[in-house]
Amino acid sequence: MRAVVATRFGGPDVLEVLDLPEPTVGPGQVKVDVVTAGLNPVDAMMRRGEMGGQAPLRLGTELVGRITEIGPGVTGFTVGEEIIGFGALGSYAETHVLPATQIAPKPAPLDWNVAGGLSGVGQTALTVLDTLALTPGQTLLAHGATGGVGSLLVQLAHRAGIHVIGTASPANHDYLRRLGATPVAYGPGLADRLRTALREGDHPGIDAAVDMSGVWDNIESTLELVPLNRTITLVPATAQRSVPLVRVQRSAARLTHLAALAATGELHAEVQETFPLDDIVRAHTQLDTKHTRGKLVLRIREA
Repeated sequence: MRAVVATRFGGPDVLEVLDLPEPTVGPGQVKVDVVTAGLNPVDAMMRRGEMGGQAPLRLGTELVGRITEIGPGVTGFTVGEEIIGFGALGSYAETHVLPATQIAPKPAPLDWNVAGGLSGVGQTALTVLDTLALTPGQTLLAHGATGGVGSLLVQLAHRAGIHVIGTASPANHDYLRRLGATPVAYGPGLADRLRTALREGDHPGIDAAVDMSGVWDNIESTLELVPLNRTITLVPATAQRSVPLVRVQRSAARLTHLAALAATGELHAEVQETFPLDDIVRAHTQLDTKHTRGKLVLRIREA
């Protein structure tokens, strides 16, 4: 079995594709032939050693593929079934074993590339909405609104009747409008541009804010308009400066709901680029730019 291994902590060049022993299936587990696996910022953090642990280590936390073997005690799934997996540490691999509690059926119409990158960003977006508990008609400020999480957050909030103001570079403003958000350019003068957007949209104020960018200047502008107790972040570096960090809540039920929305076209999950397994260094080089629109995905085998 071929899999990606960080041979030491550092930049993308520490990643190698190695031949490893085939994993075995234990009680409550399933073995999966992986078709695609999503890339997430946490993968880069692990590669750099920011999440602890020791190198060498395997990377990847989400996948989509077909079940090839079922362990004792597993019910409700069959060999050959297409599934999406989450919390799948080491999913940058041709084959992976994970608990059956961490998989959900993949709807047949759902594109393999989209499915491979849906779990992490989708469940994070749902967690943000649950944490902030906004109601229809309220306004959410989202920093980093065109990334993988942000793109889905904007759509899910819009579906719930929540108005979203999203910060992004001007090149992505039309994209944000298509998703249902009011775009605002980040950078110096952000607070004044946010006030203008509120006036033009006839909104009394911003009810809550989420940081997905890790840019402290965005937070400083936000706190001119939003109380700290209504501001959260997904970026550990921002949390170190007193902004509450959200811990993502994951479940098979959440993933099933997201997959159904994506399969019917009610939720658009953007995939910016797919990479073959052997291109993992280039994939992580792109991931490190932090300027991805939507998701980056590893295409490990043809479906």
